[in-house]
Amino acid sequence: MVTYEVANERYQPKLKHKVIGVFLIAGIFFVLRFGLSVLSPSQTERSRTLSSLAIEIGLVSLVWALGMVFLSPIWRKLGRDLKLNFKLLVDADSMTAVYPSWGNRQSRRMVRKGKVRSIFEIKATSLRPGGIGISERKELAARMLGFVYVPKTLPEFDKLKSLAETWRVSE
Repeated sequence: MVTYEVANERYQPKLKHKVIGVFLIAGIFFVLRFGLSVLSPSQTERSRTLSSLAIEIGLVSLVWALGMVFLSPIWRKLGRDLKLNFKLLVDADSMTAVYPSWGNRQSRRMVRKGKVRSIFEIKATSLRPGGIGISERKELAARMLGFVYVPKTLPEFDKLKSLAETWRVSE
């Protein structure tokens, strides 16, 4: 049995992109909230001028967007780091991906020789490099229920891809 340790690096957005995200989120929130206040004002909003209402909604939108852009990666990091690093176990009859999960548990995805029904390409994203997905289900079901991910960064990628092709079920 051959074990591959797959360690993907996390994408770190630049400050420029974060600032653009803050203004985009704040702008969308401002338009939605201000439009709601103009179309259906509450009792307290009726007694105020539009300029004071716009300033208040603008400040709240900005604070809300700052929190979303700069604080949400802290919460997402907990779940994302779990899927970034995993082990790929390959033997003569199966290929298994072992992902760490919450606590001490592990999540496993396995394909067996002669049972592979779909091999599909996975495009590169900010979270992972491109590669292939291998499953005992059709592609749609595999994307919903899980598959074995083989990244292109592995030195034996072509060998593993051809091995999976030989395991494919003839339909």
